[in-house]
Amino acid sequence: MKRKAIILIVLAMFLLMIVNTSALAHSGRTDSNGGHNCSNKSIQKGLCTGYHYHNSGKSSSSTNSTSTKSKATSSSKNKSTSKSSKAKEIQTSSVKLSVDGSIVALSNKPLVKNNSTYFPIREVANEIGASISFNDNKTEVTLSKEDNKVTFKLSSNDIITQNSTTYAPIRSIVEQLGGKVSFDQKKNTIFVEFE
Repeated sequence: MKRKAIILIVLAMFLLMIVNTSALAHSGRTDSNGGHNCSNKSIQKGLCTGYHYHNSGKSSSSTNSTSTKSKATSSSKNKSTSKSSKAKEIQTSSVKLSVDGSIVALSNKPLVKNNSTYFPIREVANEIGASISFNDNKTEVTLSKEDNKVTFKLSSNDIITQNSTTYAPIRSIVEQLGGKVSFDQKKNTIFVEFE
């Protein structure tokens, strides 16, 4: 009788180990914390995004220190993934800028973010004859042209700062200062006109 009980206990433990191991299994490569970054193909198919786990975000170890280490590693990887995805959503653009009929040679290329084209504020201000000023604590930049003004908060999502250059959407700059903006897709040119 004891022998049957021991065999049943061993068999039950064996089955629990098989079930537990298969629950943590993953077809792709995972790190020591049981997580991994999605491949580009998986992201494109909408299967996953960024760094994630296949075992509910828990390390396979049951000690608290390992679990804490796992969360810290996951957090740092998630931050780096979100930084790289932000970098991917902002791209340089080959679009040209024409101001009052003349193509402008910009020293900083325009950027595209969320289907809006951003231009370097200082260069655009110089080209359209607008003055530029910052508030005392340099948290806002104001462009003025004749009786029109536009102010941008530098911490706003509508502003991009890259390589010490501040960018804003071209429409936000020009239309607030009394100008018109149009785009010619065939010429890949944004036309700015002031009357």
